[in-house]
Amino acid sequence: MDNEKLSKHIPSADDGDVIADTAEYNSNEIQRFKVEHRLLISIWQMCFSAPVEEILTSGSAKVLDVECGYGIWLTEVAHEYPKATFIGIDSSKKISYYGTFDYVHFRNGSIAVSTDPKIIPEMVRVLKVGGFIELCEVDAHNVNEGPFMKRIANSDGMIGEKVDEILLKNGKITNIIHLQRYGQLGTWGGEKGTMAVKNFRNNWLALKYQLAEFMKISPEEFDTLVEDCVRETELFRTYFKTHRIYGQKIK
Repeated sequence: MDNEKLSKHIPSADDGDVIADTAEYNSNEIQRFKVEHRLLISIWQMCFSAPVEEILTSGSAKVLDVECGYGIWLTEVAHEYPKATFIGIDSSKKISYYGTFDYVHFRNGSIAVSTDPKIIPEMVRVLKVGGFIELCEVDAHNVNEGPFMKRIANSDGMIGEKVDEILLKNGKITNIIHLQRYGQLGTWGGEKGTMAVKNFRNNWLALKYQLAEFMKISPEEFDTLVEDCVRETELFRTYFKTHRIYGQKIK
């Protein structure tokens, strides 16, 4: 089953107000997304931080989840707020809406933004005036990271620390709030720390060929570097950092 391509388990538009237009993912990728989602929810204790609770329960809200993966965030929030309409797309898809959505959500899309800077302006474009945009990122740079981990972090296209600056430059988003929370990384952090370091390891390996090429090392050398990073988390008692940045469209 590991190598079998699986369609994402997302309700169709006929079964409910959830529509997803994304690529397919294999079972290893789906499991990685599930673990990361559980980890982030355990840290934040909620699926979003923007003040959209009242909007989602109004009965007419439209929500866009960009870079939705196989739809785990989308389906969970849709289940909690059945009156709202949810649409999920990958960032590679053209967004053919304008001023349509009350809430636009974007998680773990730093690489997509680093390669296509038009993504955030496009999300603002499809947002209604008065609507909220929220971007969520796991930082490439960690607290108490060792020299091996710094090598990988410096090769990542992380934009988490800069998202609020990007939104401000857009000129249409106000009341920008930037929140940060931390999680233990490594078996020294117990069950959650163990889950986190396994997920970080799998995420790094999923990007092995891109990062190895950027770092000008072989894939085998990158494998060794990843295992060195995992060992460092115990030595330095590393924490990872997550960001949530949200704001409201004013014009």
